[in-house]
Amino acid sequence: ILIALTGVMFVLQHVSPLDPVKAQLGAQASAQAVAARREELGLNQPVLVQFWHYLTNAVTGDLGTSYRTRHPVLSDLGSFLPATLELAMFGIAIALVLAALLAFSTTLKWPGAQVLRAVLFTGAAAPMFLLGILG
Repeated sequence: ILIALTGVMFVLQHVSPLDPVKAQLGAQASAQAVAARREELGLNQPVLVQFWHYLTNAVTGDLGTSYRTRHPVLSDLGSFLPATLELAMFGIAIALVLAALLAFSTTLKWPGAQVLRAVLFTGAAAPMFLLGILG
């Protein structure tokens, strides 16, 4: 699944009209500078060769350099990992509290338990982007 998702993202990146070299160097970069940077990054090779190089480098832990931050991707992932884990843990904690509330209210037949159940099931069925906007 990871290889298939990586392949889809790789194809989408190549189909995109945005040129990563021009994004790095700027729109006023000379044709020689763009060609040299494309050669340096290996973007002038066939797409399958680029994908193969990316996969073999990814297996060894080299995810390349971010076009946006110009830092190694692995260091960017390391710097954002604590915040991501914190967010995930708080999300799990909130889900467990809501699940316990639903379980206790339904089992003990608290008044309003059906309303709580309807709200929680509606929230579970709602699209994530809508819940994000409401949040």
